[in-house]
Amino acid sequence: MLGSSPYFKRLSVGLYCPYEGLSDLVVSLKLLYALKYIYNAKVIVFGSKVNESLARAIEFIDEYVELSYDIKYEKDKRKNRDIINEFMLDYIIPLRAGNKSINFLKSTNAKFIIIRTKEELEYSSRFIFVNFENNKKLQQSNEFLRVLYRARSINSALFDKEISKLSFDIDIQTKKKHKEKIDNFFKNINNPLNSILISPFAKETKYNLRLKDYIKFIKEARTKYPYLNFIVLTNEKTHENFLEHIDKIDEKLLKSIYIFKNDGDILNICELLKRVKCLIAPSSGTMYLATILKINSIGLYSLHDTVYWESFNKNYVLLEKIKDGLSKTDIQNAIGMLLFKLAEFLRK
Repeated sequence: MLGSSPYFKRLSVGLYCPYEGLSDLVVSLKLLYALKYIYNAKVIVFGSKVNESLARAIEFIDEYVELSYDIKYEKDKRKNRDIINEFMLDYIIPLRAGNKSINFLKSTNAKFIIIRTKEELEYSSRFIFVNFENNKKLQQSNEFLRVLYRARSINSALFDKEISKLSFDIDIQTKKKHKEKIDNFFKNINNPLNSILISPFAKETKYNLRLKDYIKFIKEARTKYPYLNFIVLTNEKTHENFLEHIDKIDEKLLKSIYIFKNDGDILNICELLKRVKCLIAPSSGTMYLATILKINSIGLYSLHDTVYWESFNKNYVLLEKIKDGLSKTDIQNAIGMLLFKLAEFLRK
């Protein structure tokens, strides 16, 4: 194992990301991988309940600790601080560098805090700043790489020597219950390998189509490719919304597509992604998960996001306006391009 030499003290490094979204942990996985396999660090993730099952399925994360997300009350701050202090961290890395988070982390006993910005922060000798402005390669890199390079701040010489040796083969091990759940879902579907997963919902981006536009795309794609299975990914919050839309537009379509309503366990999505031919989604947590798992996809992206949230196979339909600003022509062009990209993908 790289970094396991007795000449290196075993570091203890924490990632601070107690947020409710899936994206924060997923975008940090290469960073955590490097911490483990370059520095042989003990890797601790301080996160929210949302990401717990995912974190516990990844072998290079040693411990996952759930923190209260809302720390506006002093008692919550004290509780979170006491939890972090138990680990006697050498480094802590906040994924988001807001003043409240940074000031909170300054109150912990972590030796150093690796952060990305100097704006409006009271100076502390414990801060290690990651400067992208002087590195043209990182300025033009995707967010996975920009987060990864925070690990370089610990020991730049060792990082530069070992980084090219890392394969970043990140496997997310699902459990028997996840496999059985997806097996049961596919039980009544003919030719499961001919399945396209569509994940239309996104909190992270405004560059997306409306639900009725996705439904129109599915109708056209179903006509063109009757041998394909179209699966729509929903959850507790979005399921009824999707059903209402499809019922208004074409209730018959509901009988010819499949809906996977997730129960909140991210590992169900991981197992589902491993079984499908292709994912169609906007720049979102599901897309980033597919990128880490090296799943083929067609992404509905802004030009900006093709750089910062690059997908595995870099296959995009570009949206020049946010969802609410798209004209009928823009929408029809996007649907046409989705159909073209799907045809192109199926020919390969």
